[in-house]
Parts: sequence; C-alpha cells; structure tokens
Amino acid sequence: MLMALSNYTKSLDEVNKYRDQHIHYLTHLITANKLLAAGRQTPPTGAVIIARNISLDEFKTILAKDPYTQAGVADYKIIEFNPALCDEGFKALISS
Repeated sequence: MLMALSNYTKSLDEVNKYRDQHIHYLTHLITANKLLAAGRQTPPTGAVIIARNISLDEFKTILAKDPYTQAGVADYKIIEFNPALCDEGFKALISS
C-alpha cells in the first residue's frame, strides 16, 4: 500500500489559491479508484493521500501532476507499507 505525506512549502493563503483545482483533481482520482482517501493534516501544514491498488510509478506520476506540485506549493514524501493488521472493513476497501 502506498501513501503520501505532503508538506506545504508556501503560506496557507498561497496554497488555498490552488485548493479548488487540487480537490477537483483528487476527486477525479478517487472516483477512478486510484485513491482511497485524501485530506489535510491538522493543523493544516500538509495532507495525507492514500493510494488504492496502483504501482509506485503511477503514484509518483499522479503526485507530479497534482496542481499543488505544479504550482510549487507542496512537496510529497511517499511511504510504502504493508497493512498486515487491519479490521475487515479496511481489508474490504483496500482489496476492491
């Protein structure tokens, strides 16, 4: 499983200029079953994006095309892990 942690590299005001584009982009990817979840960290210093059954290369491409990346307002750190321990509901989400 892949997830990305983003870090805002510009002020929140600057990040928010691209927020609608960013949300539209991620919503499309969730609908296409490429992403499982995405959301801002609390406090809003970045975000978490969880991929769904895609390769590392595809995830890197998705993040590179993100409007936040394109605008230079966020960078991403990808974390790959094996969710060996999880409840049945989560297993169903990640296997579909």
